[in-house]
Amino acid sequence: LFLSLLLGFMKGRFVLAKAVNRVVARIHSLTLPIRFSQVYSRSYWILIGFMVLLGISFRLLSIPIDLRGGIDVAIGSSLVNGAFLYFRAARVLGVAKP
Repeated sequence: LFLSLLLGFMKGRFVLAKAVNRVVARIHSLTLPIRFSQVYSRSYWILIGFMVLLGISFRLLSIPIDLRGGIDVAIGSSLVNGAFLYFRAARVLGVAKP
């Protein structure tokens, strides 16, 4: 559990932080009103679709439950960390009010 949390934190802090900076800069450069489909580029939408298919395939494959749980914890903790980075960026830009 600790290893999964640590891996998720590291992924969120180093990998997702770069993606957050790119997406926030992209959103900030768009003119209002912004459509939901404009938030991410086409490559990000493809990546999101691939990740959904990968998550569905985890259910269908016979992966041991402890390994699957560790993967889920790592992914979940990285996504929570990435969400906090998004909220922090929105706050810095003055988009979200506390």
